Amino acid sequence: MSDDSPPRVFDPARSDRLRDPARLERLRVTEVVQRLVTPSARVILDVGAGTGVFAEAFLKAGALEVYGLDHSPVMLAALAEHAPAAKPLLAPADAVPLEAGSVDLAFAGLVLHEVPDPQAALVEWRRVARRGVAVLEWPYREGKSGPPLAHRLQPQDVQAWGRQGGLGEATLLDLGEVVLYEWNLT
Repeated sequence: MSDDSPPRVFDPARSDRLRDPARLERLRVTEVVQRLVTPSARVILDVGAGTGVFAEAFLKAGALEVYGLDHSPVMLAALAEHAPAAKPLLAPADAVPLEAGSVDLAFAGLVLHEVPDPQAALVEWRRVARRGVAVLEWPYREGKSGPPLAHRLQPQDVQAWGRQGGLGEATLLDLGEVVLYEWNLT
């Protein structure tokens, strides 16, 4: 995939807003991370790592290694600031520069709606993950905060992409403002 979109610009003031406690509560960061960091999922790929909110939480929750992938060097600099123990990877979401089966869990936080080919991205995340793939997304709901409705995904589309990508049916956990899709590969 060639990404012709301009790189996101890291603005420290915006970073503070992205790390606002109210926003982190809407994203259910603590709940999601506690659910995903298990004894069998300790090496994690954080796709669309951004400013490192999830990477930092994964490490604090006991993950042994966290790879933070983003397409913008500026965002990876922000990741290094907030989660210095995370290993930065510069690449588009559907071209992960890791060997097959090199991570336990591929986690994508709020990025599936941003990639040009979500099914191809899921296939790529499955390639590098030994045990599971998880995606956190804003569901399509009228009158809710989050990205514009045009960018929100229908659950049936996510399920269809997962099946077509060889992941099978996802377990869906409705967390209110966000939904967590989980595919167990073991």
